[in-house]
Amino acid sequence: MAKDHFIPASLIARFSEEIDGQVRRRKVWVARSNGSRAKVRAESVGYANGLYDVDQDMFPTRGHRAVDDVWGSYEPQLSRVLDRLIDGSVTATEWVDTLLPFVAAPFGRDRGYKERVAGRLVRHASGDSQIADFDITEFILDDTNIALNRVMEMERFAARALASMWEVIEVDGDLVLPDLGYGFDLINEYPDVMMMLYPIGRRHLLTLTPCPQRRILKRSPDGWVPDISYGKSLVSSDGINRVLASTAQDFVVGSNAAIDGIKTEDFAVFNWAGIDEVLEQWPFNIDTLSLSGLHRVVQAIVHDELKTLEGVLLSRHKSLSDLEPNGLFLARSGGIRADQVLALDKAGLVLTAHSS
Repeated sequence: MAKDHFIPASLIARFSEEIDGQVRRRKVWVARSNGSRAKVRAESVGYANGLYDVDQDMFPTRGHRAVDDVWGSYEPQLSRVLDRLIDGSVTATEWVDTLLPFVAAPFGRDRGYKERVAGRLVRHASGDSQIADFDITEFILDDTNIALNRVMEMERFAARALASMWEVIEVDGDLVLPDLGYGFDLINEYPDVMMMLYPIGRRHLLTLTPCPQRRILKRSPDGWVPDISYGKSLVSSDGINRVLASTAQDFVVGSNAAIDGIKTEDFAVFNWAGIDEVLEQWPFNIDTLSLSGLHRVVQAIVHDELKTLEGVLLSRHKSLSDLEPNGLFLARSGGIRADQVLALDKAGLVLTAHSS
């Protein structure tokens, strides 16, 4: 049975103090919620067996590993592109092809995703006889359906990432990486605005903050440039690490110095249900479900495959139909027009996530 990493081993290895040898075999310190500490190879932590398997009869081209292939589309380039993000040289192509999937994927690939979906069904079952029906619930929670929904979740959060300000922050001490790959921090109330926190190296943090309107790409003589800002943290690494550990369900990884400040009570302040309720928060009036498919349109613009937004619809299900090129995928038609939220002008590409 395949070992499916819910945190890429190449990302885990970025928190190692070792710089030589095969990346996946570099050792990191692991602190677990039960109080144990150990130094292990990056590849030996952060996985579950057969986590993403699907019914291979539904996917004759890729077989039962079809969904796992989605993560494989960005992981090989990840560490190199994160280095370029940190030094400020990342290209629009690297941003749209590698970084956007990277920040969106954790919300669909964690090992608690099925539990999170089950919790949603309970929270939203009131007055909906279909959702309350046992057979319907059992169908929704079928392993293959859960795996496919992971891909759709990734597309939804890619849209959220596009509708957020990106900032790379240098930190004064070593960071931990939680077993979800991210943390969050409430920075505004009424409406609630959650800043997403992604440790991308021992001393660097990527933050994404929802923004009602922003220029996501700028034009330059050499082509498109992603809008990313840079700064230094005013908060100690210890404080950030405690916030990151609050989402960790089982472990955090990092250098010995980083995990030394993590206590047992810092873990799992949010359980799976709590995490999912936090992730449901969105401060703008264009729902991110409606924005699903946005990543594909922006990707086509960056790759010069799309010159105009006229007649372009956001397709929520394109990511699923792409999983099986030889299959027939049936889904409800519709989707909002791309030009309802995107605008191309002489300066670049503007995204509006909140309409007046």
